[in-house]
Amino acid sequence: ARSKTQEASTINTHKHSTMASKAIVRFSGLLGAMGVGAGAYGAHMLEAHWQQEGMVDPDDDGVSLARWHKVWNNGWVMNMAGSAATLGVASLQHLNSTSMLVKSSARALPAAAVFIGGGTAVFSVSAYAAAYFQER
Repeated sequence: ARSKTQEASTINTHKHSTMASKAIVRFSGLLGAMGVGAGAYGAHMLEAHWQQEGMVDPDDDGVSLARWHKVWNNGWVMNMAGSAATLGVASLQHLNSTSMLVKSSARALPAAAVFIGGGTAVFSVSAYAAAYFQER
């Protein structure tokens, strides 16, 4: 039989894991929304921005633009993959909080989400900025 202290500890761990899971889902959603917005901008407005700023060389045959579109697209792909990976961590966190199969991952999973999501955001934003300003 479990003591009241063990039950209270399990309930507190479950509440903490559930809150962490919700925060990770929100973070994943934010990354996904950033990716959708960046994808739409890259597909519909980026080249117009370059033309307006005089960054398009008429003698280039589009080679330079293709390069910067690729940089933007690499940021977008990583952005969407990071969003999906962070959502996967949230799913693992939720499963862990409901089953308590792996108690040691209660702190590791939120940390993984922070590192995956944070790295995704930094990489993606730096790729978007490099392409937007056409500078490395």
